[in-house]
Order: sequence, then C-alpha cells, then structure tokens
Amino acid sequence: HGSGVCFPPVSAAPLPQTIEQKREFLRTHYIALWDVAAECSIRGSADSSISAVTANDIAPLLRSTQIKAVFLNGQTAQKLFRKYFSEETAKFGCTVTTLPSTSPANASYSLEKLAAEWGSAIRAVLMI
Repeated sequence: HGSGVCFPPVSAAPLPQTIEQKREFLRTHYIALWDVAAECSIRGSADSSISAVTANDIAPLLRSTQIKAVFLNGQTAQKLFRKYFSEETAKFGCTVTTLPSTSPANASYSLEKLAAEWGSAIRAVLMI
C-alpha cells in the first residue's frame, strides 16, 4: 500500500511533492503516521485478503506523547484498529475517526474529495 497511497492536501500550504517535503509537512503539523499492522499476509493489494495480522502496538506511542486524535485510513484500518486497539485509545482519551481510504483502489473518491474529507477532519482537531 505505502508507495501507492496519495497524500491529500489538508492545509493551505502547498501540496508536498517529495518524500522529504511530506516528512517536513508531517513534522511541522505534529502528525505521526502509524500502521495498525506491523506484519500481515496479503495477496496483491486486496485488503479483503489480509490475514495473519501482527498488530503494531500503539500503547507505547500513546503513553509517551500527547496524541489528541487518531485518523484511520479506510474501513480495513478501522476494522483492525477496533479489534486490537479500541481499549488503548479510550484509556488515553484519543478521538478516533475513520476516513476514506487513500488507496488507489478506492476509485470512488477523487483526490479533491479525499482532500476535502481528510482536510476537514484534520483541521478540526489540529486547528490548521
């Protein structure tokens, strides 16, 4: 998934193009990226084929930071997150929001529509 995931614009800042620009944008806006699965088996890019999941424990990150919100990238992330981490985020008072997947497989969403939904949700929490 990683290399094919788009980076929807969430602020008035220019859309980052390079990996380094994307990293800088994330750092500047205090946004961390975390994958629900540390490991899994998957056929191609079909989320429906995900199996043998090893969860990527988020508790240490929540304990050592002041995370306010968790945004989940699509329904599969939501399903896995609920299965493994619902209790953890509740303990730390994080809000959890599921947003449309940025995967190219989500053809029903244009970049503009993704940007609007992701941007609105992120701006509401981060006030950017």
